[in-house]
Amino acid sequence: MAPSAKRAFQPMRCFVAIEINEAIRGQLARVAEDVRRAAGLKGGDAKWVDPSLIHLTLKFLGEVRDAALPDVCGAIEGVARHHGPFSLEVAGLGTFGSPARIVWVGTEPRPELVRLQADVEQGLAELGFAAENRPFAGHLTLCRIRSRRGGHRLDEVVADRPQPTLGTLDVEEICLFRSELTKTGPIYTVLARYPLRG
Repeated sequence: MAPSAKRAFQPMRCFVAIEINEAIRGQLARVAEDVRRAAGLKGGDAKWVDPSLIHLTLKFLGEVRDAALPDVCGAIEGVARHHGPFSLEVAGLGTFGSPARIVWVGTEPRPELVRLQADVEQGLAELGFAAENRPFAGHLTLCRIRSRRGGHRLDEVVADRPQPTLGTLDVEEICLFRSELTKTGPIYTVLARYPLRG
C-alpha cells in the first residue's frame, strides 16, 4: 500500500485551542518552577508540562479521520466568523481533583471566552463529537500528578502560594491542533488557524 493511501486510514488526535504568547509562557515557567521547588517531589510523582506546549484548550476531539477534517474545519471556521477578538487576564493558581490531579493557572472567565467555547462545543457536537459533561473552566495546565502523595503535597503547596498575575492574553484566533504522542512527550502541530472575524 502506498504511504499516502495508508495515511488516509490513520486517524489523528486533534484538539481546538488558543495559543498563548511568549510573555505568558515565560511567566508560566516561573510559576511552575516555584511550585515544583516548593513541593520537592520525586520525578515519578508529577509530570510537569513543557511551557512551549501549554495552550488554552477549548475542545479535545480525540481521534479524527482525514475524511472528517473538512467538516471539522468548516465547523470551527463558522464559529470563528461569529466571534470577535478579545483579551483576558491570566491569573490565579489552583488544582483539580482531591487529592490534586492537575495543577493549573487560571484564565479570566470573560463572557467572550465562555461563549466562544460553547459555540465550538456545539458546532462539533453537531458532527458527532461527544459534548463535555462538565462546565468549561478555562485554564493552563502546569503539571499532571501521578501519585496520591504528589497530589496531597501539591494541594498543600498551592494553598500556601500567593495568587499570581501573569498578564494579558489577546485572543485573535483559534487553532486546530494535531497531537502526536511519542516516547519523549507529545508533539503539537497547528493544522489550521481561524481568525476571529465577528
